[in-house]
Amino acid sequence: TLTVADGYTATAVGQGIKPDLELAPDGTPGIAFLAEEIMGTIGYADARSGWATETVAEGYFYGPIGLAYTPGGDPRIAYHDHQDTSFRQDKGDLTVASGTESGWTIEALSSEGHDGWDSTILIGEDGVLRAAGIDPQQFDSPVGVEYYEQTDGQWQATEIGSGPIAYEFNVSLAVDPDGNPALTYFDNNDQDLK
Repeated sequence: TLTVADGYTATAVGQGIKPDLELAPDGTPGIAFLAEEIMGTIGYADARSGWATETVAEGYFYGPIGLAYTPGGDPRIAYHDHQDTSFRQDKGDLTVASGTESGWTIEALSSEGHDGWDSTILIGEDGVLRAAGIDPQQFDSPVGVEYYEQTDGQWQATEIGSGPIAYEFNVSLAVDPDGNPALTYFDNNDQDLK
């Protein structure tokens, strides 16, 4: 740890890009990040461990990625997994890694297309796990933004009606106290933030 400015310190965590910083329910910060390479990694570290880096998954990934915490403080990370060491249009899903004291489990949220680009994840006050990502027009998809919700351990994917859009502009997700989701994304066809 070194002082970088008056009142600020920095801790070197490891190599990675496109980080997402979130606070666990106890206020402890944690980060998820990746090495966006054909043989890349998804990484995780938090202040509770003294910023010790864990390799969550290895493969061919794309970011940005998303990090959320369960009410009990367990991390959940969403990312796009190409599911192969070369690009294949028939593969690729939004994937969620779930961390517990005993390790990480990985679950691909299968939907038609090469989806899960520009992924984000959150857990609302109701404890429901939600995610969003893009099934992009670059790969001939008419879908665009997809919303995912986990109910009773099962994931449901819903097309939100954006129509075809490109993947490089990101998607953001929020939920109100009643559990209603809201999404925002850039429609490159209309040149509008929606």
